[in-house]
Amino acid sequence: MKTEPTLEHADQTKNKHNSICNIVLEKTRESAQAADEILHHHTYKLLASGMLLGLAIGYLVTQKCRGCWR
Repeated sequence: MKTEPTLEHADQTKNKHNSICNIVLEKTRESAQAADEILHHHTYKLLASGMLLGLAIGYLVTQKCRGCWR
């Protein structure tokens, strides 16, 4: 019958999809572990960088909008 090749193709597609999903999950776990290590080793540097970036963005926004309220 025609359904047998279709079922075989569906099984192959499912297996391929599962293997791709497993690869993606593995890469995601590796990336998360790497980010976690960086965060733990450079905590204060990252906090200081985030604060400075926030201050810079806040300063630029207030400079641009300073004339809006006058």
